[in-house]
Amino acid sequence: MLLNAFIARRYLFSKKSHNAINIITAIAVMGIGVATAAMICVMSVFNGFRDLVSSLYTTFDPELVVVPTKGKFAPVDDPLLTAVRRNPAVRNASATLSDNALILFRGHPLIVTVKGVDSSFADVVQLPHILHGLDKHPFVLQAAGVHYGILGNGLAEQIGTLDFDKLQICAPRGGERINLANPIESFSTGDLYAGGLSFAVGQHKYDDTYILTSLNFTQTLFEKEGRLSRLELRLRPGADIERVKSELRRTVGEKYQVLDRMEQQADVFNVMKVEKFFAYLFLTFIILLATFNVVSSLSMVILEKRDDVRTLRHRPHPHGRREQFHHPHLSRESAPERHAHHLRHFARCRVPFGLVHRAHTQ
Repeated sequence: MLLNAFIARRYLFSKKSHNAINIITAIAVMGIGVATAAMICVMSVFNGFRDLVSSLYTTFDPELVVVPTKGKFAPVDDPLLTAVRRNPAVRNASATLSDNALILFRGHPLIVTVKGVDSSFADVVQLPHILHGLDKHPFVLQAAGVHYGILGNGLAEQIGTLDFDKLQICAPRGGERINLANPIESFSTGDLYAGGLSFAVGQHKYDDTYILTSLNFTQTLFEKEGRLSRLELRLRPGADIERVKSELRRTVGEKYQVLDRMEQQADVFNVMKVEKFFAYLFLTFIILLATFNVVSSLSMVILEKRDDVRTLRHRPHPHGRREQFHHPHLSRESAPERHAHHLRHFARCRVPFGLVHRAHTQ
């Protein structure tokens, strides 16, 4: 076994007639290693981005949300929504209504999204974690018939202040054409007062366009009394989100959709999935090319070592028998000729004479 291992090692590391084989093999092996390491790193980074984005939306998006399948609004007192609220796994439920509107402040119009929430909204999402200014002003959305607005930090920067005193909110009336003679008649208007608070989610989608206010204000502004656009849910600790989501889907049927956080932000996560897939595809292609180069190099080595393989086929058997191979060219060689051929090959491979003598005398 000592001679066998020595010859195998010599064949593996001996100089080839073409140095390009060694170079190509080394580059291919390094390419496989680097591409594999890059794939592991890239996939880990994409998984980390997914967790990071999920954590950013966690503070504002509820664990589950029920939205109408057709249309944008649904009755607040729908029996199906009442059944959802009574599910044992649901801890808190908040009715919300949101839609696009126009604000006018010092002659500068801005398109915003006004989201009206009820008193349970603070228990459904992590609202205290995103509000700024709670040390100076209380969280109030409605008091004594006055409605207050909480702006996102980006929107507050566009306006230039949080002490805006009063904002005029305009929303187009549904199903009406704009009266060019008197355009204000085609809009429903309402006033929001400054509450001294702002919120920061860390996403431009919310921070730059959203205004939080009371549910009653948005129902009046958009002329949707007694209606909602979303029923946002917070589950009890330890509840299985997938199992609860399946139960609620069976409860509401096809009239409503039950969405988790990833489904609420489907566009963002779908883009990340596509990017991750193409990154995996390109790296896999690089690994396949490097593997093909390794296979090609091994094929060239085999072709180059055909004479050495002929020598190995005629080596002495460790138990005293010589292995016989019926080769059309080798079979015509006499025993002395084969022995001389072996000695020449062992000398070329620099095999110690002691090993050769021990192998021939066993």
